[in-house]
Amino acid sequence: MNIRNITLAIGFSSLAYSSITYAETQTDSDMLIVNGDEPELGNYATPVILPIKEIESMEKMWELANEYIRKNFEGYTSNSRGFFKEDGKYLVVFGIRNDKGEKTMVYFDISDVLLKLSKSSNKKTQEEAKKLMDSYMDEK
Repeated sequence: MNIRNITLAIGFSSLAYSSITYAETQTDSDMLIVNGDEPELGNYATPVILPIKEIESMEKMWELANEYIRKNFEGYTSNSRGFFKEDGKYLVVFGIRNDKGEKTMVYFDISDVLLKLSKSSNKKTQEEAKKLMDSYMDEK
């Protein structure tokens, strides 16, 4: 078992992966648009990338990730979160479920956001981003 699997197993031992039935595209204004014509995003192979221009703090990053889940997975709530680093990318995966007990995972690539925040002029934001980056485990 590699480290990525160990990391995910700790936070998501009861979750089974199911396919995601939506797609996301980025526009020039970095608004999130959902339609059925684009390749699926939000899964392990193609994680969601948050609109970096809107993010100036760690709180805003988590707020936008949760907003994305609320908008694209109606009735689902986040019940767990896991982190891992692979091929130089910082990834976060949210385990989500609905009232019917259906479960899935949504992956986000937060590499560019963390890089931006680690260079923030706000010292607290900078320290929080660097601390999170340092806590990530590399896949071996």
